[in-house]
Amino acid sequence: MISFSSCSSSEDANNLDSKFTLNSTEYSTPNGHLITLVNNTTSSTQALFNALYILDRKILNNEFKGDGCDYSNNVTSGVIIGLVTGYEEEFFLPSGTYNYGESSNSSYIAPSFIITDVVVENNCTVSSNSIGQQQIINGVVNIKRSDNIFTINYTFETRDFGNIQGKYVGPLQQIERI
Repeated sequence: MISFSSCSSSEDANNLDSKFTLNSTEYSTPNGHLITLVNNTTSSTQALFNALYILDRKILNNEFKGDGCDYSNNVTSGVIIGLVTGYEEEFFLPSGTYNYGESSNSSYIAPSFIITDVVVENNCTVSSNSIGQQQIINGVVNIKRSDNIFTINYTFETRDFGNIQGKYVGPLQQIERI
């Protein structure tokens, strides 16, 4: 899953240089979060589904309920990237290159969608503009890790909305899925 939302502020900023570009407009995304779920794909193999949230604010209380009600009311810009990886003992996002839709590979970008102009009230998303996953033609995410600092470069090509490019450099706050 990939979601993009828009606008900017310096509240909770870890890295002011982290941003993405959509339709020639730049959006600041200085806070990184990671939600990891174990998914049994067969009786003998496991995969990790990693939801990478790169936002202009932090997720509330470092908890994610999965119902769109986990955000600061001030969240206005961000990107959410779903990545499937092989099971790792370390239980954290491994470095590597992830390609859109290549499920035959053990690590890939999961089916995705883009959301812009998000409005959050009472910590829940109440409206947004959406680009469905059928719009994404191609995508690549490159992740490099040095100690606890991640460099994440991503590019997505869409059918009707052009290319989306972004970068995040900084730590990833691990979020508990409840």
